[in-house]
Amino acid sequence: VQNYRKNMGFVDRLDQIISYNRIQRSSKRWYTSLIWHYIDLAVHNSWVMYNMKTKISQKSYRVILAKLLLGVGVR
Repeated sequence: VQNYRKNMGFVDRLDQIISYNRIQRSSKRWYTSLIWHYIDLAVHNSWVMYNMKTKISQKSYRVILAKLLLGVGVR
């Protein structure tokens, strides 16, 4: 129980951070919402790793990531 309480704060914090820049998708299918949540998690985790070298806001990182995935010129 003590270990659960100690580490539960990290899960709450992760959910809070993801909620600031969540991909807003509404769906009647539960698995579609789950897929979008996992994409949010992957983007957040990649931002954390990128942020170790270069300090950048998560919103700016998401814009750069979207442009790179769309093939728009970002250098």
